[in-house]
Amino acid sequence: MFCGCIAGKTIQKCISTIKKAQADGANLIELRIDYLIKKEGLKKIISSCPLPIIATNRKGDQKILIDAINHGVKYIDMDINEINTQVLAFAKKKEIKVILSYHNYEDTPPEKELLNISKTIQQKGADIAKIIATPQSQYDNTVLLSLYSKTDFPLIAFGMGKTGMQTRLDCLAHGALWTYCSVDKNKTAPGQISLEQAKKKKLYCVIGNPIAHSLSPVMHNANFKSLNINAGYVGVQVTNLERYMNTVISRGLSGINVTIPHKVEVMKYLDEIDPLAEEIGAVNTILNKDGKLIGYNTDGYGAMLAIKEKMKNTEGKKIIILGSGGAARGIYFTLKKHKADVLILARNEEKGSKIGKCIKLDDRNLKTQLENADVLINCTPVGMNSNESIVPKEYLKKEMVVFDIVYTPIKTRLAKDAESIGCPVILGYKMLAYQGAQSFKIWTGLDANIPTMTDAVLAKILPNIALVGFMGTGKTSVGKRLAENMNRTFIDLDKEIEREAKLSITEIFEKYGEAHFRKLEKNMLKKTLSKNRQVISCGGGIVLDEKNRNLLKSYLVVLLKAKPETIAERLKEDNDRPLLKLNNEEKINKIKQILDERQYFYNDVADYSINTDNCIPKEIARKIIESINNDYVTN
Repeated sequence: MFCGCIAGKTIQKCISTIKKAQADGANLIELRIDYLIKKEGLKKIISSCPLPIIATNRKGDQKILIDAINHGVKYIDMDINEINTQVLAFAKKKEIKVILSYHNYEDTPPEKELLNISKTIQQKGADIAKIIATPQSQYDNTVLLSLYSKTDFPLIAFGMGKTGMQTRLDCLAHGALWTYCSVDKNKTAPGQISLEQAKKKKLYCVIGNPIAHSLSPVMHNANFKSLNINAGYVGVQVTNLERYMNTVISRGLSGINVTIPHKVEVMKYLDEIDPLAEEIGAVNTILNKDGKLIGYNTDGYGAMLAIKEKMKNTEGKKIIILGSGGAARGIYFTLKKHKADVLILARNEEKGSKIGKCIKLDDRNLKTQLENADVLINCTPVGMNSNESIVPKEYLKKEMVVFDIVYTPIKTRLAKDAESIGCPVILGYKMLAYQGAQSFKIWTGLDANIPTMTDAVLAKILPNIALVGFMGTGKTSVGKRLAENMNRTFIDLDKEIEREAKLSITEIFEKYGEAHFRKLEKNMLKKTLSKNRQVISCGGGIVLDEKNRNLLKSYLVVLLKAKPETIAERLKEDNDRPLLKLNNEEKINKIKQILDERQYFYNDVADYSINTDNCIPKEIARKIIESINNDYVTN
């Protein structure tokens, strides 16, 4: 739902703006009484409005809200720091919904603190909690939107300012009761979008639990942008499917993707189901067609297109599917329609048999069935973010097409084993892109930009690379070489801090102290999260801050190491820092001490560890690329 914010100074201005809000599609109105010069005109304004009204008074005596209640508003809004108990009691007596609001105009507190604020709001007698903060990064936006999955209490939470602007619409997909929009040029909060803008933008999402791993948002948003479509797509963690689906229409969602564990259960909330999806028994795509929810399944379609890249005709081919989940269902029925000879091997044979022909997934059956299989498809999660494979390498054969639908890492252990013996290999991100493209066509009737979608997925799976380690280990020189070799942008975090602060690192420490520097460092690190394909050289002490370590887990982190003697030798000409003004023996001992103190934190964030002793930057960069290529495909 969309709430039009009315901030007129005169009675006539308020009435005319309400009429415009109604014409522009507002579902309710927030009347900002504090903007109104003559408060005695309140009754006339409220009585003229056909839409439900939220009465808000951010300045002055909150008792005027009693007048608003008597004149017929449906909601009142008070800041949690300015609650008038008399007004609160009167609202409860009159059965008027009370919104208690928290506003932070500086930054976004941690999730735990925001959840405690939500609890406080509930305890103070609210019917609805409103939590508004000022994000400084995409991470802060994520924190705000995560609140919806952590509470069952009616909630409105989004961000202010330029960075938080996207959350004003995204919050609807996550479960916000409504969002606030300006009706004319009078915006009542920083970053507020107009009602006209909000209504024009289409909103899509993927629902699941968990959902943070999903690459669908980055893939679909890249596609929308490339085709100049005014739309947004977000991932939503849904723990209570019934509650979520019962409010889909009111939130204005144009389409939904569905992932684990909701693909089957979601069917009972739909008005119509495509015959193939009905046969499969699972839905992964929902179209909102004029308020009618129609379910489809594009998993099999996506898998089929991926398979056709390696095998043009599947008719009569023996295809082994491992697993009996939602994806296996879609793939099985689609392959059967293409007259393939399909067999499921599942640990839960009873569950697999409900899909189709199935036998027990055990070592004996696996070895026997793969002896004459044409295609192997892994639909289990084995291999996801691990180095495991569900299939022993010796069971594979050269002429077999091997398809692993797992796409993190891009190249799983199964895919690597198959590739090493010459099998044609299909990687999971191909199916992801193809099924997403078909969902897009169902929603819009248009063909998707598939190359853009796959590029977006790859850019996300191959994350930014952060180089950490003590000063003198070569982070800057190696980072520049690595960025050049990988066609990425190089960022020196310390140089960016100096550029923004207009002070050197030494001057920042001397003038403001280390705590201030760490705050600047954290903010700069957050900024880098919003861009892809970067190599970032980090300061030696960045790992000392727990929030920085958590942020670094979004990167591919390479720890550069060197002996204290090597570091001392490399830094002998640098006298800018206090540590470097010691004699050589004292310097080496001090380096040893600091390395010992930091080693645990370095190891905590590192994905790879590279020794830089007796190596030039070119060689170190080559080592890093070789290490990454063992786990990722960079094409």
